[in-house]
Amino acid sequence: MTISSGEIVADLHALSDQLDLDLEEIDVSGASSLENDLGMDSLNLMDFLVFLEKKYQVKISDEHLNDVETISDIVHVLNEIRPAVAGPAGDAGA
Repeated sequence: MTISSGEIVADLHALSDQLDLDLEEIDVSGASSLENDLGMDSLNLMDFLVFLEKKYQVKISDEHLNDVETISDIVHVLNEIRPAVAGPAGDAGA
């Protein structure tokens, strides 16, 4: 199953109080810049990425971290590194 921008936006809204972000008047989308549009600093970003790593059971490398500037970038990285949930060898009904 592919992770969508909508899922990441929902995760961000769920954590906004913990991350001390005021997102109520911001239209958060895939194109939203984490720093410029959402006001995230490096600590916010690291906390959010640690949450996503735990939720989606992945490890985001420093190399991938350098590519993250927007919500869409996070979606792209997660979908790139996340193993396929089900495949020919993983089909339970076979």
